[in-house]
Formats: sequence, structure tokens, C-alpha cells
Amino acid sequence: MFAKLQLSSAHASWLEEKRKLPCELASEAGVVSKDGNLAFAYIRNGALAYLKIRRHIQNAKPDYWIEPKDSALCFWNEDVLSAPSDMLTMTERELDGLSFMVAGLTHVVSVPNGSPFDKPGVGDINPMDDRAFRYLWDGANSRRGCSSSRK
Repeated sequence: MFAKLQLSSAHASWLEEKRKLPCELASEAGVVSKDGNLAFAYIRNGALAYLKIRRHIQNAKPDYWIEPKDSALCFWNEDVLSAPSDMLTMTERELDGLSFMVAGLTHVVSVPNGSPFDKPGVGDINPMDDRAFRYLWDGANSRRGCSSSRK
């Protein structure tokens, strides 16, 4: 279903003109167009895990959702974690990650849900109760940044 998605010329132009990101790099990193919206392919072990859809709303913050709904979360561009590196760059958004890639960094990932809180928590964090960052806490998968549990 997702294999036929590509980056539209409108989105390619927006990336190039507004964000100063090469559309070729974005396309190689799994940025596609779906139903008129920009989308980010989250690839796990070479296969599509889900799409994070970004709907642009005039004069407002973009709206995001995941397809298929309730997919297990993981890092965007996580397959770079399988190659050894002395440095990892982790960003809050996929477009930020692309900016670091343009700067020449190769080991770049982005968290799937940005920073979901206005202010940090207080006190100890119980991994069993932390739904926002479940993909980081999940036992054996935490080294790879993937969660087998649902959000």
C-alpha cells in the first residue's frame, strides 16, 4: 500500500524553497506525499513500520497522526543504528533530522512524537507508566529504539 508513495512536486518545492532541504535527500530518507499531506516513512529493518502524516494548517501548528493507527513507535531513520558510529544525533522532528543530514551527519534519528510535554516531569519516572516514551523503555528493543508494545 505504501510502496507506491512518492514526494509530490509541490512538497519537493516546499522542502527546497521554504526549508532549504534537498528534495532528493528527503525522498531518500523516506519523505513522501500522501493524500496531499507530507509524510515520513518510519522504516524498521528495511521495511515500512508506519507513516507519520503531517498536515499543514495555515497560520497554525501542523497536525500529525500515524498510519496505520496504533503502530508500535520507533525512531525515524532508525536503521542507521545498525551501523557502528561514535556519534548519534537525535532530533525532535524529522525535518530537524534532515537538516543535520544536509550538514553531513550520517547517524541521525528523530523521536516519533516530538516533545509531548510543555515542562519536564518531577521526581522518578516509572517506565511502566511512561506511555509517551514507551519506545525507549521497552526492554531488549531499547538499544534499537523500537517498541513492540502499542501506544
